[in-house]
Amino acid sequence: MSDQRRKAEIMDFVDQQIERRFHAVRAQIVSRQALFAVQGSVLATWRTRDGRRFGPYFRVSYREYRGSRAVQRAIYLGRSEPLARRVRELLEKLQERHRARKRRAKLLAEARADFARAKRELRRTLAPLGVQVKGYELRGAARVVRRSLSSDPN
Repeated sequence: MSDQRRKAEIMDFVDQQIERRFHAVRAQIVSRQALFAVQGSVLATWRTRDGRRFGPYFRVSYREYRGSRAVQRAIYLGRSEPLARRVRELLEKLQERHRARKRRAKLLAEARADFARAKRELRRTLAPLGVQVKGYELRGAARVVRRSLSSDPN
């Protein structure tokens, strides 16, 4: 058997192992889809033994809530970077809607804060003229216009 063919067979075997492990992890994640739709991430950790560094070792880290208690949990993925990448993509896809909702909420909060700042600035600008901003209305603006028209010599 040639060296290249042997390497190809080994790689094929490794790919099959990764595929089997991915389907097992996927089943665990999908069985708790509501939980993983809002949390969970793939983490890489390293271990040190006798002064030597080993890793990365991958795991899916998440919290399980029991009443008011949060318990940290993990699904061990091993050292396979392709497996970790596939699980990370699965989690990203599951969490896509939640993250989009959070982004929209953040943008809405920023827009409201910007609008409030603009209204404060408008109040400061119009106050010396005797105009008040009440909600979306300007009170006293007609009086200021009449005053300026009556004092206008043209």
